[in-house]
Amino acid sequence: MTVIDSSFNEFYDDEEEFAFDVAAAVNGELRDLQAAGADVLQIDEPAMTRYHDKVRAYGSSALDRCLDGIIVPTIVHLCYGYPGGGALQHQYEYERLLPLLMETRIGGFTVEFGRSAFDPKVLQICGDRIVVFGCIDPGDSPAPTVEAIERRVAAALERLDPRQVWLAPDCGLMTISRALAHEKLRVMVDAAQRLRARL
Repeated sequence: MTVIDSSFNEFYDDEEEFAFDVAAAVNGELRDLQAAGADVLQIDEPAMTRYHDKVRAYGSSALDRCLDGIIVPTIVHLCYGYPGGGALQHQYEYERLLPLLMETRIGGFTVEFGRSAFDPKVLQICGDRIVVFGCIDPGDSPAPTVEAIERRVAAALERLDPRQVWLAPDCGLMTISRALAHEKLRVMVDAAQRLRARL
């Protein structure tokens, strides 16, 4: 859906047909990555967060088409806001999208809680699937404290089995300095180690 959303189309009259041709191409890429030894594959789908009706109409099925023949764990990244001071996309909510994607074969979800005020209770619908829990603001803000990250993650662990939770920044850290990126990742790793020791 994101490829479609960012493409200028002069060929397809039917967006669903376009989606399934793109999905077939993505599937070829995923098969190559799997054959090369990738342990986990992630598909980036910010458009899914904005077009829930299209997810319902064909997006979920197209996502499943991407996964044909894929046996390693798969994740779909659901972006809800961008670094760099851009407007957050909080008019769209996980609680409307996740049930649609739970009907697919995707192995898990990358969700963003570092910049948002979302309530982690929405994640209890994820069952036993992997939850890559965004807990770091990827923007040019100071690194949080280890304790702040621990509290944020602990709220998610009230709804999820710790074994299914992976920590990550909300999004890529490419818009900030290398030093700040390293500091934010150090805080995240320290929080993960402290949480593991307690659990």
